[in-house]
Formats: sequence, structure tokens, C-alpha cells
Amino acid sequence: MTPLEEQERVEALHRYAVLNTPENRAFDRIVRMAALSTGAQAAVMALSDADRIWFKARHAFDHEELDRGSLLCDTALSKAPVDVVLDAATEPPLAAHPLVAGEGFRFYAAAPLVTFDGYRIGSLCVLDRRKRAFPVAARQSLVDFAALLMELLELRLSTVTVVKGLTQALEQYESGGGREELFTICAWTKRIKIADQWLSFEEFLETRFDAIVSHGIHPDIADSMREDF
Repeated sequence: MTPLEEQERVEALHRYAVLNTPENRAFDRIVRMAALSTGAQAAVMALSDADRIWFKARHAFDHEELDRGSLLCDTALSKAPVDVVLDAATEPPLAAHPLVAGEGFRFYAAAPLVTFDGYRIGSLCVLDRRKRAFPVAARQSLVDFAALLMELLELRLSTVTVVKGLTQALEQYESGGGREELFTICAWTKRIKIADQWLSFEEFLETRFDAIVSHGIHPDIADSMREDF
């Protein structure tokens, strides 16, 4: 990776504004499920900044961050689709690694976290203190869980963008700059009238605030759907 490519990759990571944010149950749950589904002892969501690796989510792993190059999973930034080492203790370049020699991790597998425009900003990594095999089904599970983490990051970015746009609109309204503009909303369809057009809520956010809109399911609705089944 050239210095320019690395700079662009780090900038892609920073646009998500996720570094040093508090723990999040959704990210934690996916990382834990990745460990359980692959039979690994530990798992991390590792985000590779310019000079450090910060963990957004961890399962049975003590470190909050490490220097770049000190985490085995950082190799997933340059390999595809899954980087696997079955027994790091038997490979001379890796045997002296602090996580191998010091903490006893021997196995690791990492699937990259890839942005919608192709940048690898980190990895979902599973680790084990036993040497072990890693079948095709486990590799696919890891790739799928990594994709879910990226979808959560994209959704979070969309939410932040929308909130920022709405905040700016409210600030403009409160300062008097936008008081003359009123919006008509249909009580039944919830569509918003702009000029002579009726826009959906998504279209309104995209056109008025240049927001990227994604969709999710509110927990209350999700619970009621589970009850139906």
C-alpha cells in the first residue's frame, strides 16, 4: 500500500467518526456471535488508524488499543477475503509476536471491514489459544459478520448525517433565518410537500439535507414481530 493509499484509507476511517466512542451493544453482540459461531475463544472489531489499532468491540480480549503492527489481524488490510493462520507459534515471523509469545494466542482469522467505496478500515478478527482448523463455513460466517459490522457503521454514519442536518435546520429556524419556510405533511401518508411535489421522508432528507438514508427496525417492532412467530 502506497503512502497516498494509506492516507486515503485513514481518511475513510475518520469519516465514520467512530474512534474512541463508547461501547455499543449492537457491535458487541455481533463480535460475540462471530466468536461463538466459529468456535473461537476471543474476537475483536479492530479499526486501524494511522498509528494504532483501536477496538470498537471485544469478546474475551483485554486490550483497548494496540500500536499498528502489534495485532495479527492488521494483516487483513492487505489480504482478501479472509486471512488465516492456523498455528502462529510454528511460524518464525509470528512466534515472537506479543500476542503469541506473551498471551498464548496461536490461531487467528481476520475478515476485512470494507467501506462502500472499497477502503479496508479494519477487520473482524477471531483468535484462539489452540492451533485449529478453520473450515469454509467458518470463513464465510466471519465474512458475513464483518459485513454486518460495516452495515452498522454505515447506518451510524447516516444517522449522524441526518441529525447534523436537522440540528442545523433547527438552529437556522431558531435564529430567524428559516421561519418563513413551513412544511406541509400529509396526516395519512406522512409525505412532505415541497413546492408542488410530495416527497417521502427519505426523499426529503436526501434532497434537503444531502443525507444518506438507510433503514432499520425499531426494537419495539422487532419484539412484536418475534412474538408473532
